[in-house]
Amino acid sequence: MRVSDRSKALGNWGEQKALMLLTRAGFQPVRDLNAEVANHPFADVFAARGPEKYIVGVRTRNKNTAAGPLNSPYNVCTKGVDLFWLESRYDAHLACLALQVDVEAQLFSAFFATLAQVNASGIRYSIPMTAKATVRYECLARSEHDPSIRLEWTNQKVLIH
Repeated sequence: MRVSDRSKALGNWGEQKALMLLTRAGFQPVRDLNAEVANHPFADVFAARGPEKYIVGVRTRNKNTAAGPLNSPYNVCTKGVDLFWLESRYDAHLACLALQVDVEAQLFSAFFATLAQVNASGIRYSIPMTAKATVRYECLARSEHDPSIRLEWTNQKVLIH
């Protein structure tokens, strides 16, 4: 599978998983913004919990890099792009949902944070995903098994015998 196809398939899986995870965490309503506007800028999901509304960018990545160490951080957007116009358009906070996927074990973890929380760490354009960083985020899933995770989404070199 080509890298671009693998990334797209993993990303599509993550966006669908995000809708379920946000609903399970008590967000209501939860809307797929890409269904409303193709390739919506930054945001993939609109979600509200209580009086708080969020525009959520979903970032799904293999937990480890192809070389083996932890894949951290996840890019939020291109440096220099101002996303804050979305806050006023939707009257909502900017947020991200980062999904770490261990393809080989068919496990995933998911973390929700506002961009204000991410910015508090001094890194505006990426989401730190180290164990130390993720304790500051709301954990929506930790090492959950999902048989729909496909081996061809791996970024590891797989030996075929």
